[in-house]
Amino acid sequence: MHYLQKYMDKIPNIKTNAKTPPSSKSNILLYCNYYSFYSQKVLMTLHEKNIDFEPLEVDITKGEQYSSWFLEINPRGEIPVLKVNNEIIPDSTRILDYLELYLDPELPSLINVTTDKKILENINKFRDLIEALPAGVITVGSFFHPHLCGSPKLPFILPVRELLKTGDLGSSKNLRKLAEENPKAKGILLYKAEIQDRKHEILSNEDEYLKVLNIVDQVLFHVEEQLKTQSEGSTFYFLVTNYKHYK
Repeated sequence: MHYLQKYMDKIPNIKTNAKTPPSSKSNILLYCNYYSFYSQKVLMTLHEKNIDFEPLEVDITKGEQYSSWFLEINPRGEIPVLKVNNEIIPDSTRILDYLELYLDPELPSLINVTTDKKILENINKFRDLIEALPAGVITVGSFFHPHLCGSPKLPFILPVRELLKTGDLGSSKNLRKLAEENPKAKGILLYKAEIQDRKHEILSNEDEYLKVLNIVDQVLFHVEEQLKTQSEGSTFYFLVTNYKHYK
């Protein structure tokens, strides 16, 4: 079973296309998309901490994150977004920090697993290293250069890959159209369109994409070197507390 599947199996297929979500028994809402790497991080954290929440799917293949109702929630047009009562927390890193440090001190910790400063520094070093990788470019680039990748794994099997590739190709044009329709968000939407144009320049150029993959190799090399220093019975195995639980 793919490591994400156990989390995705728990998720109901709830979609929203309005700024007022369906009635919910939970005071914690997550605007997300299950194909988004950044959403997946938050979904896994919520489930690992056993937090009761309601996921609301935003269709990124149709650019729903740039619709007027969602831009009122997050003017940057990015997912995931966590809503706790009336508080809005955007950005996956900020959400993870909020869940770890502020939501409920009694919840099991996933980062502050020890009082050893050296271990905590190491955890945060690798967290920063991995989070700096351009996940969107890496993922979508694999759709354009399949010969540089291995066999597709869930959830990115062929139909999903084609759907996301088509949506990404039309994103820049769609953003410019939405910018004209939404004067208040015009600046950020045009900025996003420029970023998409630059991303497509990288994606369409195999040499440029190989540079990105080389950076991934360097990061994974550091990860592997760290793993070599740890034994299977170690109390703190790399970034998790119980190696056998995650094996």
